[in-house]
Amino acid sequence: MKASEAKRLGEELLREPVKRVNNLPKLLTCVGATGDEGSCKCALHCLKLFFLASYERGSIFAQNPTGTDLSPENKLHAWLKQKYDSFCHALKGLLQAPNNNLQVSALNAIMELVRGQQVGVFDQGLFSKVLTVLLQSQTIDEETLQLLLSKYMPYADVRFYTLRAIHKMSEDSLRPSGVLTRKQSGRRLFQVLAAISPTLSVGTESEDVQSWCGAIEARAVEAAPAPGEGSQQRRKRKREQSLTAESSPLLGAVQWANPAAYKRAFRQA
Repeated sequence: MKASEAKRLGEELLREPVKRVNNLPKLLTCVGATGDEGSCKCALHCLKLFFLASYERGSIFAQNPTGTDLSPENKLHAWLKQKYDSFCHALKGLLQAPNNNLQVSALNAIMELVRGQQVGVFDQGLFSKVLTVLLQSQTIDEETLQLLLSKYMPYADVRFYTLRAIHKMSEDSLRPSGVLTRKQSGRRLFQVLAAISPTLSVGTESEDVQSWCGAIEARAVEAAPAPGEGSQQRRKRKREQSLTAESSPLLGAVQWANPAAYKRAFRQA
C-alpha cells in the first residue's frame, strides 16, 4: 500500500471512527518492517490516535465479553480489543526492525499506549513485554535504547517498572532464541541501571518528581505502605495524605510512588 492510500484510510478512520472502522485491519497490514516505510509510519500514527481515542470513548474492553454481554455493541468492543492487541504485537515487532526510524516510531507509540488508558494508569504488562525486547534483542539500535533512557527514564513510574522487569528477567532461567548473550545482556542492563537513581523522593520531600502516567501531576495517587511500616511512619504518611485528600481524589495506592518500595526494587534489580 502506498503512503498516500494509508494516509487517506487513516484520516477517514479518525474522522468517522464508527463508519470507517473497517479501515482498521487494512491499516494494520501496513505496520511492519517489510513494507513501505512511509505507509508504515502513517498507519502507525493514525492507529495510535484511533486507539487512544477509543480508550477515551470506553470502546475497548479489558476482557472479551461473554454470555449475555454478546450484544452487537459489545461484539464490536471485543473486536476492537483484538485489533488493539494485534497493533501492540506489531509495534513490538517493529522494535526489532533493521530500520532505526521504525524502531523509534514504534517505541514512542508504545509509550503513548502505556499511559493512554486513563490519567494515572500505567500499563505495566505492555511496558514489561516491550522492555524485555529492548534489553534482550540483538537488533535494537543504540539510538533506540538511548531514547528510552533520555526521554522516558526520568519518570518515576517508568524507572520503577523498569527495575521490576529487570528483576524478573534475572530470575527467568529460560532464555528465548535470538537474544543477546549473557555478557551482552549484562552490559545493556548495566547501561540502563546506570541511568536510574537508586532512591525516590515524593510528596513534600520533592517537587521535581514526575510520572509518565500523569498521576503525580494530577495529584491522583498515593504511595502504598511499605512492608513492615511502623506506627510512627504510618501516622506520618496519613498526615501527608490528609493534606491533599479533599482537593485531590486518589486513584489508589501504588508501589512505584513509595520510596521504600522503589529502593527495594532497585536493590533487587
